[in-house]
Amino acid sequence: PSTPGTPPPVPNPPVLTSPQGNASPGAAMAGVGLRLVGKVGGEQRVESCNVGQAAALSLRIAPGDLLTHVDGVNVLARPVAPLVLGPEGSVVVLRFLRSGTAVAALEFEVRLVRGSAAFLAQRSGGVQRMAVM
Repeated sequence: PSTPGTPPPVPNPPVLTSPQGNASPGAAMAGVGLRLVGKVGGEQRVESCNVGQAAALSLRIAPGDLLTHVDGVNVLARPVAPLVLGPEGSVVVLRFLRSGTAVAALEFEVRLVRGSAAFLAQRSGGVQRMAVM
């Protein structure tokens, strides 16, 4: 809803892939190790994070968190895979909403490096926390 006198919000542009950012040319496509549950094109909540991948290494994402934005694009009513997947080594910004906190819902963003656990371990020289920017 817009306030009287202000223009309505502009709908999200159709985005099929995220920008490469700092990915190597010809990099394989990868995600961040999130397992989401929900309706395709609807609300997506975190079921789990894959061990060794950026989502788990962030130590910030928990089961039940609602994924609301990928790289600034609202994903509450659209498929998220084309936005989360990107060139291995590139960075993606995810925004979540966590309900059930003592005061109110908590909204937070996490910058993660896309890639498999092996890729992230090799890239960071064994210091896998480098998967979180």
